[in-house]
Amino acid sequence: MSANQQLQPATRLSTFPRFSSLPTELQLDIWEKAMPEPQAGYILLSGSVQILQAPPAIAHVCKASRDIALKSGRVYELEDGRRTWFNKETDFFLWGGHNLGLGELAPAIQNIVIPRHMLDDFSEACEAFEMLLTDSELSGLRNIFVNLEDKFTLVNEQWDPQVNSELFQSESNTAIVPDLNLYNDSMDRIDRIASMLPQSVANYWRQHNEIAFNDNDDHWWVVLGGQVMFAYLSTVARLCVEISDEEYDEFEAGTLMHPSGDISWWDFLFERAPNVLPTQLFARITERERVGGFIEEGDDLLSGML
Repeated sequence: MSANQQLQPATRLSTFPRFSSLPTELQLDIWEKAMPEPQAGYILLSGSVQILQAPPAIAHVCKASRDIALKSGRVYELEDGRRTWFNKETDFFLWGGHNLGLGELAPAIQNIVIPRHMLDDFSEACEAFEMLLTDSELSGLRNIFVNLEDKFTLVNEQWDPQVNSELFQSESNTAIVPDLNLYNDSMDRIDRIASMLPQSVANYWRQHNEIAFNDNDDHWWVVLGGQVMFAYLSTVARLCVEISDEEYDEFEAGTLMHPSGDISWWDFLFERAPNVLPTQLFARITERERVGGFIEEGDDLLSGML
C-alpha cells in the first residue's frame, strides 16, 4: 500500500465521534470558543417588512451548544411572541416608523437607524420620537443614526460580488453603518468599491461622504443634526411626568431647573441623550435573516432588493 493510500482515510475524516466522551467542562469550553465573534448585524421593523435574526448555526448543534448560545443573553422576545437574536454591543435596530412592540428587546437596543425623511421636519421628528419612546423604554439607547438616504440600502445578488466581499468581511457581518462625522475603516472600504455600486447608490455616497469635512458656511448637517436633537429632547421633556405643560416654555428656554438645583432640566436631559450621527447604511440578507412581509420594487423604505 502506498503512502498516499495510507493517508487517504485520514484526509476524509470530518467528524469526531468521541467528542461526547470528553469531560463536560472541556466540551463546554470548546463550544464557547466555537461561538462566532460578534459582528455588526441588524433587525428591521417597518409597516411592510420585518427582518429578525435567527441564532447562529452553532446554537442548533446540540443542547450544550444551544445553552452556551443562550447564556450569551442575545435572544429576546418581542411583544407578539416572536424571538430574535440580537447582540446589543454590535447590532443595529432599523426602524421604519411603526409601533410594532419591541418587548424584551427595547432596553438592549444601543444603536437605532432612522431614515432621514422621518426627521427632516421638526414636528414630524417629534411625532416619530413620541411614537418610538411611548412604544418602548429604550433605556440603553446610545446612538441615533440618521440615514441620509431616505431608504435603507439592501445589497443583493445583482451587485458586483466584490461589493459583498469588501463590505461584509465575515459571514456574520450583515450591516455597515459608518459614522459620516469620522473617516474610519468602514468608510474607506465603501470608497474602494464606490465605482462598483449601482449609480444611484454611488451618487448618494458621493453626496454624503465626509460631511463633517464640508467647509461650506451653510453646513446643512449642523442644522439637521441640531434639529433632530432638539426634537428628541423636546419629546422627552413632554413625556417626562416631572415637567408639566406649564413649565415647558421654561424648559425650552433653559431656565427650568432640575430638582437637584445644580443644572437645568435641558442640560440634564442633554447630557443623557444619545448621540445624533449621520450615516448611509448598507445591509444584506443572509440565511440567518428571517424576513416577514414583502420587499417589492418601489418600497418606500427599502432600496436595492429588486
